[in-house]
Formats: sequence, structure tokens, C-alpha cells
Amino acid sequence: MKKIFLLILFYIITIVTYSQGYNSKWGSYSGTPYEQQPSAWSGSGIALDTYHIATNHHVIDGAVNITVKITDDDNEYRAEVVTYDSENDLAIIKVVDERFGGFGKIKYGFKPEVEDLGMEVFVLGYPLITTMGTDVKLTTGVISSRSGFQGNVSQYQVSAPVQPG
Repeated sequence: MKKIFLLILFYIITIVTYSQGYNSKWGSYSGTPYEQQPSAWSGSGIALDTYHIATNHHVIDGAVNITVKITDDDNEYRAEVVTYDSENDLAIIKVVDERFGGFGKIKYGFKPEVEDLGMEVFVLGYPLITTMGTDVKLTTGVISSRSGFQGNVSQYQVSAPVQPG
């Protein structure tokens, strides 16, 4: 059975997006003014081309500063939001730091066809970095439904366990 890179098609360059602002781990800060607001958080991303990265909207929501860190590179690079879709929890950011040389040739593509049930998938990410560490985590599974929550056909349901982050 062939493999598919589901949602996080990876270039083997692991990308972590760091944001600073008024966000919380559940989206824009909406607590009382007396509660302590988180000042920084992180999320995963995937390189789309030389300078653009897809990440989740909740990662950039409310961010004042966005930086990108790439595995095997000690630098953090300044990035900006290009566009976002809060309903589908997606965002596109662009690395705008002059020191960044780009991702180079991207070695994967996107498949426009709907996948079959039972197709093997894997998910890469950085869940719960405060307790699980900053190494990338891998989980595997299969496509168990061609639609997601409440029959949403823009999503697949997968059996791979996924944790926040």
C-alpha cells in the first residue's frame, strides 16, 4: 500500500514557528484582564516553496512577532503572515529575514485526488514541548474516513493519534 504524507508533507526540514503576542493555546486570548496572558507559544509548519510555510491559524493568531526555526540551524528567522483561514485553522507565513537563504528545492508535491480508506499515513509534529521535549514526534495510522468532524469533506479522519502542538 502506497504511503501519503497527510497534511504535514515533510521536506525532512523540520520547521517550528514561534509566536509572541496575546494568544493562548486555545486561540485568541479571551480571559479576564486579571488572568496572566501567555506571551509566547510554538507550532509546527511545512515548507511550501522557497520562503513560504503552512502552519495553523491558532499558531499565529494574536501574534505580534513570528519567528521560524529550522532543525539543524541555530538561527531564528523573522516571518510575517501572508494569509489565514481561521475556520479551517490554517495560515501561510513568509520568512522575510534577509539572513534566510530559502528552503531550496522542495522534494514533494500535493495530490489533488481523494485518497482511499485504509491508506497509510503519518503525522510529524512537536506536541506538548514543555513535557515531551523539542524533538520531532512521529505517529502512524490510516485514513479511516474521507470526511472529518460533522461530515466536513475538506478533512480526512485518521487513526494516527495526534496531540496538541
